[in-house]
Amino acid sequence: TEGSQTTRSIARISFAGGSSKLVWASEPVDESASDLEVALVGDTLFAGIDDQLFALDPASGTIRWKATLRDKLSPGCDSCFEGVRGRLVVRTTDAYVTAFGTRSSETLWERRLNSTSGSVSVVGDRLFVVDDPEDPSGLTPAWLTHAFRSAGHDATVHAVTVEPVGTGQMGSSFRLTLDVTEQ
Repeated sequence: TEGSQTTRSIARISFAGGSSKLVWASEPVDESASDLEVALVGDTLFAGIDDQLFALDPASGTIRWKATLRDKLSPGCDSCFEGVRGRLVVRTTDAYVTAFGTRSSETLWERRLNSTSGSVSVVGDRLFVVDDPEDPSGLTPAWLTHAFRSAGHDATVHAVTVEPVGTGQMGSSFRLTLDVTEQ
C-alpha cells in the first residue's frame, strides 16, 4: 500500500527471529483477488487466485506462465490445489479436475467429475477421486481386480453384486458385495 493506492501481488517473505524481510513481490494481480492457494512442485511455485493460475520461479518471483482456469478454485478444499508426481492438480467449482506441468500452461489431462460434490484427495504421491459413478455396471470383477492390484493388493474379484443404498439426496451410494480371493 502506498498512500491510498493498494496493489495486490504474490510475495515471498522471509521470517527470522522477530523480523521479516520481503524477498520478492510478483507483478500486480487483480485488485479483487482475495483467496490464494499455493503449491511448490519441483522448481515451480504455483499460485491460484480465483480462476487464475500462475507458475512462478520460487527464487525470484518471476512469472513463468499464466493460465485462466475453467472456473474458480474450490474454496475450503484442502486437496484441490496440490502437487502430485511432478504435476499440479486443480479442482475447480464446476467439478473439473485438471493437471498442469511445470513448463507450460498446457493442460496435461482433465476430467469432469460426475457430481459437483465429488472430491479429490492426495495421499503421498497418489491422487484419489471420490465421485458418483456414471453407471455402477462399470464396477465389473475385471475393473475391481485391476483397482485392487493397482493399490498393491494381490486379489482377484470373481463376482460383484451392486445394491443402491440411501436416498440419493447427497449423491449415489452403492453397497458392493464381492467374491474375492487373495493370493
